[in-house]
Amino acid sequence: YANAGIGIFGMLAPTMILLLLPVILIEFTTYRLKLGIGSGIAFGASAAANTVSAVIGIPYSFILSFFQEVFQGQGWRVHGWMGIGIYPIIFSLIPAYFISVWVEYLVLKRIFKNKEKSAVMQASQRANTVSYGVLFIVIGLLHYLPYFRGK
Repeated sequence: YANAGIGIFGMLAPTMILLLLPVILIEFTTYRLKLGIGSGIAFGASAAANTVSAVIGIPYSFILSFFQEVFQGQGWRVHGWMGIGIYPIIFSLIPAYFISVWVEYLVLKRIFKNKEKSAVMQASQRANTVSYGVLFIVIGLLHYLPYFRGK
């Protein structure tokens, strides 16, 4: 039973990869511009950093799901997109942002050893601010669009 989690990851992997690609593209552009590096190294660094932070995010997601189920019975859930409470999703982005910034910084500073650590941290913060901003907007639109359609 040591590999019991592989089945869960197998179910998540296709969706995770699909959602990861736009984030890699958004953040690759930020790294290229902020750190003054070529497209190839920026894309590779973005892919590596975001893959690591996505894998780190899996336990975080399971913990959040658990607590959402616990609090669901307490009247805390506000139904939204796909039956998921919008407020728990939005609020969960805040710690996820900080986790992503830190984890990606740790990956990036190993890749960009010749860059100032503060510049790498600023690039990680900027890239994640942009990608989480887009994520926030997309989640909001997915939640509120049905109301504009009269559903």
